[in-house]
Amino acid sequence: MPFLTPVVPQVDPAEFLRRPHQERIRFLATFWAENGFGTQKVVHTIYIVKLLKNSVKYRIASAEKALGRSISSDRQAIELALTACHWLGRAVLLGAP
Repeated sequence: MPFLTPVVPQVDPAEFLRRPHQERIRFLATFWAENGFGTQKVVHTIYIVKLLKNSVKYRIASAEKALGRSISSDRQAIELALTACHWLGRAVLLGAP
């Protein structure tokens, strides 16, 4: 499927409607599984970016709630903590097994 233009099935509508119902369902299900519902990939990309943005906002809000203050007030400490978690793993987290 192209990034900016949709892909539609190449069928004659009159011929398609003459097919048995089960065959039409199978054809559409196969086409949708292989090509999506005709929307451009850019729509899916935008949706994924929106989900990621909302996920990051939620995680930041959760961190601020747990800390009791804004994380922007101590950026260096946050960066240091994230770096330690990255390199040392779960051992540096509170309550880690």
